[in-house]
Amino acid sequence: GVRLVGSEMCIRDRPDAEIFQTVLKEAGIKAEETLFVDDSKDNCQAASLLGIKVFHYVPGDNLEIQLQNYISK
Repeated sequence: GVRLVGSEMCIRDRPDAEIFQTVLKEAGIKAEETLFVDDSKDNCQAASLLGIKVFHYVPGDNLEIQLQNYISK
């Protein structure tokens, strides 16, 4: 299944590793089964260090097309 978690649902700020660990635990999902999408390189790097797959979104570009290109690789 797909779960979406917005940063407004979290107490800590990214890129604090604890926020990612908390979300994974509460959602009952594994890091390697997770895709984190963000426009901040720092946030993507922090998630990546925990084994989370990351997609660095470039603001201003079409997110849907960027994700389609990423997934089709």
